[in-house]
Amino acid sequence: MTITVLTENTPHPQNKNLQSAHGLALAIQTKKTSLLYDVGPSGTLQNNASELKIPLDSIEAAILSHGHDDHAGDLEHFGLINKCATIYMGKGATAERWSIKSGSPRSIGIPSLHKTVSTRMVTVFEDLKAPNFTILTAAPGQQSRPAGNQTLLMGAQGNRMPDEFLDELTLVLEGEQGLVVLTGCSHRGILNIIDQVQSYFSSKKVSMVVGGFHLRDGEDHPEKMQHIAQELAQKLPLAQIYGGHCTGEEGKKALHQAFRNRFTPLHVGQVIET
Repeated sequence: MTITVLTENTPHPQNKNLQSAHGLALAIQTKKTSLLYDVGPSGTLQNNASELKIPLDSIEAAILSHGHDDHAGDLEHFGLINKCATIYMGKGATAERWSIKSGSPRSIGIPSLHKTVSTRMVTVFEDLKAPNFTILTAAPGQQSRPAGNQTLLMGAQGNRMPDEFLDELTLVLEGEQGLVVLTGCSHRGILNIIDQVQSYFSSKKVSMVVGGFHLRDGEDHPEKMQHIAQELAQKLPLAQIYGGHCTGEEGKKALHQAFRNRFTPLHVGQVIET
């Protein structure tokens, strides 16, 4: 299995042709299928896929982690390049979404889509076991969720409410060494997500977690991040961790302290083999 980071916040250390941006897009190639987990913000996907020689037109399925534009902004562009992939989204993913972090509400939802794309979108209402992958819906559990969720809303103007991220989808693949878990932003809480995965696959171990953990500088206190990282390390004693996007410098520091050489920060253009 090969996971290629098509879009991520951190630039590639050498290749200046790759465009970094606040967002996430991961291409997954297995022996049996090719997938896309998130498509990143508008304007980066095609350039980076071309540079990295990832044929977007052969992707068999795309999965949206949630309905924010930094994960779904290039969705229409992808859908116009790829004419056949099924696009999986969680319930309510296309609802209006807002950030009030800077004061006035700012729209951060999925941009309007051409009907040739929207007609291929499938809503996942419950956990989905497909032949080559599994999609888990919004993680239950009451362990800590990101403090930054408090500045994120959903709903039309005049009817906005706190976003519970019931559309959040986790992608799980079964690799040769164990389960490979892909997360977008972990708005439901990374500890809750891992508990969900381990409950669903009770007889299998997690060998790798790749994505965003939403441990952001200025939102969660460093001590809270350290606690989450230590708890995560106890739950995943053998797993490799690749964290980025909404994982800030303090979050990466906490994960490195907890996982040591089993933690690797993400950057655009990175290729992960498992």
